[in-house]
Amino acid sequence: MLGCLVGEKNDLSFEQVENIFARLKDYGEEKVIELPRGVKAWLSYDMLHMGRHYQGDEKYRYEYQLPIPGGLSIPDTGARIDCRILQREELNIKPEQLPPNMAAIDFHKVKLPLIVRARQDGDIFVPFGFGRRVKLKKFLIDRKIPKYMRGRVPIVVEQVTGRIVWVAGFRTAEGIEISPESKKVILLNLENGNSSNM
Repeated sequence: MLGCLVGEKNDLSFEQVENIFARLKDYGEEKVIELPRGVKAWLSYDMLHMGRHYQGDEKYRYEYQLPIPGGLSIPDTGARIDCRILQREELNIKPEQLPPNMAAIDFHKVKLPLIVRARQDGDIFVPFGFGRRVKLKKFLIDRKIPKYMRGRVPIVVEQVTGRIVWVAGFRTAEGIEISPESKKVILLNLENGNSSNM
């Protein structure tokens, strides 16, 4: 493992890896320790990571308008969100049966335009079915999303109000769900991004 990072054949013994793991467990989640030759080690949900660059330091600062209908590639993360507009009767699956990488939203319950952006400090989200506001950071932590991955999760937001509509790959917001009275549906599909089934 270490040999691959420093370009030599010497590797860490099992005991050395166990020692690093134990030290990180004592420090707590997402703490980083420096190893020889510029290699860093960190723990994320009981998984030991090593690299020259600690990804938890990355700050994502992207924001793009989502074409409706259309598609948006997010070069910052490698993800893509495709968007279609359907008549309610064209949606031949119950919204709650959609996979995590898809979301069906009542067209008339959101204010356009929608933007896709990285999460921001202080983001608040009202997830469907929760009935209360939660901090987006806590929402992602509760789903065991490592710190270095949280900025990569695309957040779909009403540009005018700032309301989070969809934490892409995880959950839509309360108040935008499809009902028997719905006429038009915005169907969103996340590809090559982060979702709860990855």
